[in-house]
Amino acid sequence: MANPSLIPFEPFHLGKFINRDTGMSDDISAAYILKGPAYTAIIDGRVIGCAGVILLGYGIGIGWMCLSKEVEDYQFWLAKTTKRILRDIIQSFGLRRIESFILTESDKNQLWAAFLGFQTERQYTRYVRVIR
Repeated sequence: MANPSLIPFEPFHLGKFINRDTGMSDDISAAYILKGPAYTAIIDGRVIGCAGVILLGYGIGIGWMCLSKEVEDYQFWLAKTTKRILRDIIQSFGLRRIESFILTESDKNQLWAAFLGFQTERQYTRYVRVIR
């Protein structure tokens, strides 16, 4: 089985797959996401995930990742590649802190964050509504 490859992220990639966590195509503000390095994983021409870090300045970033269920077939590749890219982004941009928001109900995503070196700082008990 061949491994996926990485290409530079483009906003339309988010609409090319169903997010494994939400069951929908993602509708994240592309302008927001484009404020930092980001990549798209593809296999056989299909998008299977996107991730990056939004650069806020002052050495702070926000990590984001949207994955399809298909990416689970490439867990070792995903783990190795994500750790390497995260390390490179931290070094290249002089980041001192990367934040991320993960649903507390998702044990899988909580474990993933811990694997990447994130620590729980605060748990939010309610959701907010974004009005567009």
